[in-house]
Formats: sequence, C-alpha cells, structure tokens
Amino acid sequence: PGGLVTNRLAFNMKWRDQNVYAVGVEYRPDTVAYRIGYNYGTNPVTSAGVNPLFPAITTHHASLGLGLRFDRLDVDFAVEHAFLSTVKGDTMSDWTVLHALYSFDANGIKNPYMNYEVSMQQTIFSIGIKHRSE
Repeated sequence: PGGLVTNRLAFNMKWRDQNVYAVGVEYRPDTVAYRIGYNYGTNPVTSAGVNPLFPAITTHHASLGLGLRFDRLDVDFAVEHAFLSTVKGDTMSDWTVLHALYSFDANGIKNPYMNYEVSMQQTIFSIGIKHRSE
C-alpha cells in the first residue's frame, strides 16, 4: 500500500541456537503400552530477547503416556509437563526500552525504570486415535 507506514516496530528476538537432549522408554507387555520420557533443552532466550509475548523459556520437560491397542484401533494418552522457568529481562532490551518510553504505573506516572521477568510452566494433555487397516 502507498503512504507512510507508522505502525511498524522492529522486534529483534535475539535468541540463540538451542540444544535439546531427550530420552524416553516404552514398555509394552501386551496390548497396553506404558511410556515415560524426559527432555532438557538449553534456553534459547537471552535476557536481551525475553518478552512476555514469546515466553519460550522452559528447559525441563517430563512426560507420561499410556497406549491401548484394540482389534484395529490404537488409543494413546499422554501428559507433558514443562517445569517452571524464569528469565529476567535485560534493562536495555527492546521490550524494556519500549515500555520505559510508553508505560505508566498504577498512579498514572510514567515509569522510566521499568524492568521485568518472565516465568512459564505448562502442562499439556493429549489423546491420539489411530485406525489400522491391516
């Protein structure tokens, strides 16, 4: 579109590469499968890149699963938990600088010294159903 574009803001993530290590075990003595797993991933979010819009800061995950096998149908249940992680934002990150310029405290006073931290934990439940055509 023509004209000036004034609603754009550079949003530098400043993330780094992530290494992920995972281990899992399945035990299936008959038509029931028992699963357990653990995952560790280095935190890709630096203090200069942390912000509440993308709190991808969890590093430790554990999972449990149960699989049921029927005649031509498999049903799988799983739960994964990402343990609590916290990262404090850098005082000169894009997010901090932006909010120091445009933020106000509860009394309506401009806050030039805003700083923050982001915490995250998450639990996910999933169900999978598969039909085998054998």
